[in-house]
Amino acid sequence: MVNRIALLIDSQHLHLLQGATGGHSIEPTLARSIRIPDALRFDEAPDKFSDWLIQELADLGVSAKRTVFALESPYVLQKCITLPVRTDNDLAKMVELHVAGSQFIKAEQARYDFLIESRRPDNKTGVLLALTTAELVNSYQHTFACADLKLDLLTTANYACTNYVRTQLPEAIANCDLLIFKDAQHLRLTALVDSSIVALHEERIGQGPEDPEQLIQAIRRFRGSVSQNVDDHGGLNKILVLCSKTEHETLAPAIQAEFGTKPEIIDFESIRPENIETDNCSPQALCCLQGLLMMADASRSDRLDILHPTGVKSTRQKQLISVFSAIGIACVLLIIAISYIRHRSAVVNGEFTTLQAELNALTEKNQKGQSIIAKVNAMRDWEKTNINWFHEITELQKRMPDSKQAYFSELDLVARGIEEPPKATASGFAKKQSDVMQMNEEFSSDSKQFVVNPKPFFESDVVEKFPLQFELDIELIQPQLFNTNARKNTAKDKSTGKKDTGQPDVLEQ
Repeated sequence: MVNRIALLIDSQHLHLLQGATGGHSIEPTLARSIRIPDALRFDEAPDKFSDWLIQELADLGVSAKRTVFALESPYVLQKCITLPVRTDNDLAKMVELHVAGSQFIKAEQARYDFLIESRRPDNKTGVLLALTTAELVNSYQHTFACADLKLDLLTTANYACTNYVRTQLPEAIANCDLLIFKDAQHLRLTALVDSSIVALHEERIGQGPEDPEQLIQAIRRFRGSVSQNVDDHGGLNKILVLCSKTEHETLAPAIQAEFGTKPEIIDFESIRPENIETDNCSPQALCCLQGLLMMADASRSDRLDILHPTGVKSTRQKQLISVFSAIGIACVLLIIAISYIRHRSAVVNGEFTTLQAELNALTEKNQKGQSIIAKVNAMRDWEKTNINWFHEITELQKRMPDSKQAYFSELDLVARGIEEPPKATASGFAKKQSDVMQMNEEFSSDSKQFVVNPKPFFESDVVEKFPLQFELDIELIQPQLFNTNARKNTAKDKSTGKKDTGQPDVLEQ
């Protein structure tokens, strides 16, 4: 459901209906007819009218901003034409030619829309045309925009009334050839064939006392002008009249006496909305306003809307078509260029991927080579130290408590060159603090071979039976002696022809 307001302006009043619409249903919330001050009428002072409209809407508490609006005669020309075409494109061209030949509005200043009402077996199409000036449309749009209203639809009051009656009284319309809509200021006449509009006429009525004879003459002229269109269908013999209750007694007998048929009379009061107060709104205006709200939810192809015409190619639309065609061609060329660039990019990316794979393979080989070189260099450094690591590990193991009391989880032996003694770092787990203290004392007792850098120990729950975790940092002093012996052994081996293995000579020791 969309909340909108429908507006209708006549010579003296602004008629307003606010409501939510969905499909063919309306939920009205506010209906008013407001007298317009003489100095604020739209055709005389549109800017002042917009200021007045803002104030009136605020006083009424109107919340909707989306607006539908109907034009009254003489501000809009509405007529039915019959064209010998079937296709929509040919129809649009014929209507455009018809508008161009209008004596009332120049083609370049015209704003119009048309609606297909009927298609006959003889390839003739009945079209309902609404025509006004672009200046008037722009003026209304500007006025409503100044009042913070968005104009969604612009149609004619005559068609809005007919649309409402056709929607709300389908059975009455089905049996109707002539629809007479009579309000305080207008006489609206619509000829129907099979519920389709074939002719219409709108005539303004003076403010003085009504003369039934004047109305009968207007109806007689209308019947005569449309007789050619309806003679094949039995003439205008079934008449439906919508008017106020006060006009029943005068209008119905006059029509029956003139045309020899009793018309069906429906008063405006009987089709008022029931769920809101409508005493402050003109009952005949309510028909038009409700028809406006219903048209707002119809598809664009099924409504007469001068603001958003369907099937009409205005000058601006033709320019837009040319612009869009040029843009389309440019887009095609751009797509071709992008496709070529993407193709070349794919080729270059393929070559780049191949080169990248070769580079990665070379990089991997280089990394493997560097790793091998690093290992070889490490072996050379290891051999240069001439350390008997087996002896050192044995000495470390001798000073360790029993494995049931403590053990190493990690042991790292590092050679730091010939000038500095090697180093042993370790971490492990012990059962008691005394086991750790005893181990440190064992290593510290031989200061010529080991220099202990004290490290803290702490409780740990990593190993359940060994609650203490400790670390060792020991410098191995003794290998300096082995280095000296190793150098001596190397000299001796050169004289005897033995190969130095980096291990001590057990027999000599």
